[in-house]
Amino acid sequence: MLAIHLLAVAEAFDPRMLAPHAVAWLHDVAILAVLAAAGSALLRLAGHRAGGVLRVAVMAALSGAGMLLALYPRQLPVFLATPTNVFEADLGVASTFVADYLGWRALWPAGVPLLAGWMASRWSPSQLGWRWGLVASALLFGAALTLVRDSPHPFVYAIQDSVRSLGEPRRVPRLKTATGGTSASITPVPMDWTARGLQARYDHVVLVVLEGITARDFESEFIGRNGGFFEQHRSRTRYFANHHTTNLDTYTALLAMTTSVAVPFRAYAEPRQYAAVNDLPNIARSLGAASHRTLFISTYEHQPFVPNPADWTQVLDRRSLGTLDGFLSLGSSRMEAATEDRAALPAIVEFMRRGPRSLVMAALVFGHSPQWRARTGLAPLAYYDSYLTELWSRLSDAGLASRTLLVVVSDHGERSGVSDPANYRVPLLIIGEGVQAGRDSSLRSHEDFASILAHSLFGSALPPARARLRLVGSTERWIYGAITASGEHAFIDDGSGRVLSGQLEPGAVQADFQDYLTAFTTRFSSSGTKATR
Repeated sequence: MLAIHLLAVAEAFDPRMLAPHAVAWLHDVAILAVLAAAGSALLRLAGHRAGGVLRVAVMAALSGAGMLLALYPRQLPVFLATPTNVFEADLGVASTFVADYLGWRALWPAGVPLLAGWMASRWSPSQLGWRWGLVASALLFGAALTLVRDSPHPFVYAIQDSVRSLGEPRRVPRLKTATGGTSASITPVPMDWTARGLQARYDHVVLVVLEGITARDFESEFIGRNGGFFEQHRSRTRYFANHHTTNLDTYTALLAMTTSVAVPFRAYAEPRQYAAVNDLPNIARSLGAASHRTLFISTYEHQPFVPNPADWTQVLDRRSLGTLDGFLSLGSSRMEAATEDRAALPAIVEFMRRGPRSLVMAALVFGHSPQWRARTGLAPLAYYDSYLTELWSRLSDAGLASRTLLVVVSDHGERSGVSDPANYRVPLLIIGEGVQAGRDSSLRSHEDFASILAHSLFGSALPPARARLRLVGSTERWIYGAITASGEHAFIDDGSGRVLSGQLEPGAVQADFQDYLTAFTTRFSSSGTKATR
């Protein structure tokens, strides 16, 4: 386990990770020591009746625990960025995590404890000597001292989090996905823009989707940057200052942006619950009908969650970009494996040049894991400022800038702060020749994104301001809630029924969300009355 942790520190290329890995390793030692002590006590109780079968079973249990523990060290930076109670995960989350996020090739560390278990089975404890006993005691003492605060160890943290919630009564009923509701409350936004005779003001549309940026950070680190991209284009830029994501995960947030329908489920727990949303009218299909060639592009090696995949003229990922010389590539898991976003700029411009009209959605990767900042020394918004500056420069050199509507938006905010409404407010910036500069402060969300785009592109009316929004947290736990135009909010943990924050009456928030969930399931899900938890 120590070797696996040291390897993970080296891969992270971040010396700050040494301390959390050291503490997590101490907790590995404690977990295995407790299991070993329990196994030893069981063997002593069984006495001569234990036999070889029980001894093998104890060793197998220890090896199995070691194999499970061996899988998390390389993902520790992601866990530290978004601490999660792993006990809240279900089979849907676990299967997606292994197949699409982690990747089967990343399971090799599990073989190390298996080998260690085989070696231990051939080694008598008496051979270790009293010095090893002292070392083990010191390590366990160190592990105990570090338990006074939240552990960087996923399993120990999960125990701590679960203990904290013991004894708290449910405040609201558990959500259920029963069908039978009316679908009238879910009415997709009409996107028949050309059928209504609307004429596009721009030939090209580029949607740049930032990764995990809150409006609060965007305003201080991007809009406020001296000499930065925003300052250079202020006279042709409109900022939507009260725009919110619907979900704290990328896939469901992108679906809301492209279809104007919010997904009330956790993104990667059971995607089949909402897969039919992909078939709704969407931005790519509608602009495709208006003679726009459409491109979805990211620099991930593996991108299984593309919104509306059948409606893009072309979908490109890292494997389609040719040479990547001179660009940073990193990632210790299948989903994280990516090259920096600048590598895709030539492909974006070339796609736009090949036709008179185009739509490009570029889903950026920089900042998706802490490794990007550790390897470059750049904060995400500093990188995004240089990325957008280079993009605009390339468009200008190609003679495309004056005919392009550039839209900069974030998929979601900080995923670890699921009960903080500030993490759902995300930037939306519209840039283009002829754009009316200024600021829009009306309450809006990704459900309004297509209508805001149509307003900027075709001159149609802006959608009315919203009085209230429904919101969903990230995959790890089913957190849902609401915020109002006046700033009141409430967030609820469905697993425990706890109210995590806010002033809104939780029963009313739960009832409203349940009504929407039932209507959504009735219209889109094929799972019938199957409960989600």
